[in-house]
Amino acid sequence: VRDGEHPSKKERKPSIKGKWTDEAAIAIAQAKLDAADWTHTKFDDPLHHDLIRVSDLIYKDHQSKVLAFKTTPDDYDCHACAPWLSFFEFDKSGAGWTLTNSEIAVVQRGSWGDFHPMDLSVRVLSDQIYGVFLTSGYTAQGFTTAGVALYARIGDDFREILTLSISEDDPPEYGGGGWSSTIEIRAVPAGLYDIVVHRKGKRGPDDLRWVDGAPNGKDDVADYDDRVREKDVFKFDGREYVRSPIFQ
Repeated sequence: VRDGEHPSKKERKPSIKGKWTDEAAIAIAQAKLDAADWTHTKFDDPLHHDLIRVSDLIYKDHQSKVLAFKTTPDDYDCHACAPWLSFFEFDKSGAGWTLTNSEIAVVQRGSWGDFHPMDLSVRVLSDQIYGVFLTSGYTAQGFTTAGVALYARIGDDFREILTLSISEDDPPEYGGGGWSSTIEIRAVPAGLYDIVVHRKGKRGPDDLRWVDGAPNGKDDVADYDDRVREKDVFKFDGREYVRSPIFQ
């Protein structure tokens, strides 16, 4: 669900007059959530809408705040029970703060009816667009791996535009090695910004090796000899982010 246009395209009255308060923004978002059509989620009433996080964003020409909510029904506590996530962006203006878009029930993530705030971050992806980074991981026989999925509003859809492995850790009996990643957003003159991934070994460069037996996602992380690359640049091609072997 998208609500309205960016203020640079269409001037709107402020949703919150004057100084920002979380309470006022939450009330506006809650009203939108209560009024939304939840039929496609197959959730039964009553529904519970809980704030996960408020993120501050600085664009080139304006400031905004994004509220993230999780929604669950009653008695929703199985392992596969994932909440629906929703996002509301408020842009700052001279008169206050204006709700410029609402993304309601656009991503279903989590388990046991919960989603951890530390698994979510919101970052600026262009002059007008923000991206939602959702991390997840699993552990099997002491081996731990983590990944990130990036979602953003592209045209008429709020959808996944990048999925990437971001860390691996060996159990102690296999040496206790592994590697991790940091993600940099690098501005470009037009379009969605580049995503630069920096990687380092847990104990040094020798630990930069792909250790997961599954090949899924390996090409975006490691070379043919299982060597994990120290740096990759991902560029948006109009549909999704793809690794660029040229621009590093």
